[in-house]
Amino acid sequence: MGGAEVAVQIPPESPYGLSFDRAATSSNESNGRTQATGPKIPEIRIQQPASLPHGGEHSGLDGVRRMGSLFAEHWDRTIDEPRIHGCGGTVVQVTTQTWTAKQSGRVATVDVVELFGFTDGLISEIRVFPQDTHALLSTLGSPNEVAEGSS
Repeated sequence: MGGAEVAVQIPPESPYGLSFDRAATSSNESNGRTQATGPKIPEIRIQQPASLPHGGEHSGLDGVRRMGSLFAEHWDRTIDEPRIHGCGGTVVQVTTQTWTAKQSGRVATVDVVELFGFTDGLISEIRVFPQDTHALLSTLGSPNEVAEGSS
């Protein structure tokens, strides 16, 4: 695979509070390790499917916060243990996520693939690929609207 190993910790309080520790590639670095904790750099960019209410491209910390607020207006989410793979300069994370719509209470569970890009050892890009955006969108609306639409 080449490159440095990557260790990941996910703080539960933030949907994108991923913390990557990358083994140092130079012996001149402090303690032989560099740490990239995201999203901390203003240049960060997150791309979500445009069909979702929080979708589109979100840049900078303010953009990431707006995206999180838009998401939180519609859903609560639980995320299972991530499966992390290094692939050159990219980290691939696969999680199983359960999204519960706040208005309807409907639930959808999907796998989500996220590609993390780095600049100078810091997370600079996150591209998000949910398995089934239709299933996620179908959770929105009241239970009555869903029942009426299925008859």
